[in-house]
Amino acid sequence: MASGIHEIARRPKLLVVDDDADIRASLRDILEEEGFSVVEMPDGECALLHLEHDEPPAVMLLDLMMPKCSGWEVLAACRKSERLRDLPIIVMSAMDPRASQLRVSIAAHVTKPISVTSLVERVKELVAASASKRNAYRAM
Repeated sequence: MASGIHEIARRPKLLVVDDDADIRASLRDILEEEGFSVVEMPDGECALLHLEHDEPPAVMLLDLMMPKCSGWEVLAACRKSERLRDLPIIVMSAMDPRASQLRVSIAAHVTKPISVTSLVERVKELVAASASKRNAYRAM
């Protein structure tokens, strides 16, 4: 049993933020099958509280259109935060955030309905890049 706990602890953590519970559950199932640990949040407000008090995830998957606190607000808050500024964020939306007047840095944009194959590939690329960056900082 103890080895199972250590196995889970070594899995890269992803944060999935979407107000649609079915989308969150589907993504959790798919991403956990791919070897990731997944934390789900139903809106931007919960996500920001989680990010404020927990270790940042390797990658955040973020919907833009949500109640309470939109994905736009989460993006802006992350980019203003020194601790979260470099957090890789994949935006999941029918709307392209790069076309918005709000210019924010995102790692990727996945159009809804989501192509699972391309999403998983992009998550794996970003997790690998994030791990490489952390290892480079530790070596300094």
